Amino acid sequence: MNPVLVRQLRRLGLDPDTPPASVEQWTDLLDRIDSFYDNADQSRYLLERSLEMSSEEMKQLYSQMEETARSRVELSEIHYRNLFLYSPIAMWEEDFSEASAWLSVLKASGVRDLRRYFAKKPEDLDYALSLILVRDANHAAAELFEAESREELIGPLIPEEIVDKEAAIEELTALWDGESRHDREMEGKTFKGNRIHGILHWRAPTLGLKRDLTRVLVAIADITERKAAEERMAELVRSKDEFLAAVSHELRTPLTTVFGAAESLQEQWSDLDEPLKLELLELIAGESRDLAHLIEDLLVAARADIGTVVVRRLPIEIHAEVAMVLEAIAQEKGVVIDSSRIEGWAMADPLRFRQIVRNLVINAIRYGGDVIRIETKSTLEGAFLYVWDNGPGIPVDRREAVFEPYKRAHSSAGLPGSVGLGLSISRQLAGLMGGSLTYDYRSEWSVFTLRLPLHIEIGQVA
Repeated sequence: MNPVLVRQLRRLGLDPDTPPASVEQWTDLLDRIDSFYDNADQSRYLLERSLEMSSEEMKQLYSQMEETARSRVELSEIHYRNLFLYSPIAMWEEDFSEASAWLSVLKASGVRDLRRYFAKKPEDLDYALSLILVRDANHAAAELFEAESREELIGPLIPEEIVDKEAAIEELTALWDGESRHDREMEGKTFKGNRIHGILHWRAPTLGLKRDLTRVLVAIADITERKAAEERMAELVRSKDEFLAAVSHELRTPLTTVFGAAESLQEQWSDLDEPLKLELLELIAGESRDLAHLIEDLLVAARADIGTVVVRRLPIEIHAEVAMVLEAIAQEKGVVIDSSRIEGWAMADPLRFRQIVRNLVINAIRYGGDVIRIETKSTLEGAFLYVWDNGPGIPVDRREAVFEPYKRAHSSAGLPGSVGLGLSISRQLAGLMGGSLTYDYRSEWSVFTLRLPLHIEIGQVA
């Protein structure tokens, strides 16, 4: 009999073995009640077992869910790491927590204007920067700063290596003001000492309303080439302005002379003697030639910009062509140039060859010494023409720049102005004729060397 039923009967003062009525009825009653208790026990067992099994299954389910969540977090972290490490944009992961704590103490001490404070105490700026810790950097950051590896970028910031302190102050100010993002242009220096320019993006992740300053993401978009282009454009604008001023001067001076001389001849023709008339006419002719040469240079420069300069390649006798140039210059400038050592033939456009020679000689007259010498030499490499002068020479840092448009060889006070196109045009013309034009300074002598293709006359031995 079910033990629970036995205990219940005894509490009622009944003996399961001594029936109060007929044996048959008592026994049947006990059997039915006993079966009820047995069924209840069975149901309770099944319920407990079911609960136990359900609990176990729930534990397993929760465990699986936790593992799945951890797996997703791990996958997300791996995905983030890959995006971070292999991003084409230079990126750093930095810890600003210590710097933020120091700034909080500073603010609690009564400091209100952080910029003014750092202006008075720059050593505190360096200290604040030294509290920033670079936790990680990607490959693009190492490439941008020309580091051997990205590990070189990891660790505390070194204030002495920060070029753009203003950008650093902006970052600390964003931290001070409780901002989560900040953008500005910055300037830096690579491990190899090269300057770089970039746009700095500073982002602090937020958890609810609180910033996580242990993993601030800093990215720098490289704009070094853009900055260089802007500087070149600004330089070009300045050069163009100087060019326009020089052109105005160069045009105004001979035009004023031509106009004055022509007006004198027109108004005083009958009162002027013949020698004075000839002098004024020669003055008009000489200044007009200068104008023609200047305009020719301007036209060639304009055509060169759009690639429409046309040159011919004909056999020319160098001595004859140079003599034509020197005869005109001697009449205009009253100078004597040693040209006794000129000979040989070259392949060139006669007009453009004379333009080059004229520009080189005028340059020597304007900026060279009191002795000018022209020589030639022919080798298997070509026909060479040298224009020497004993002047001070072109500064080393400007020896290539003078071949750029609108650049002058010298800027000494008192020297005549020039447009700054002669040498540039001369080098371009030399290249179009298959040659070259270079400058050197040898034994206290400046020398421009024009090389052209050699022309070998019939019967001449190479």
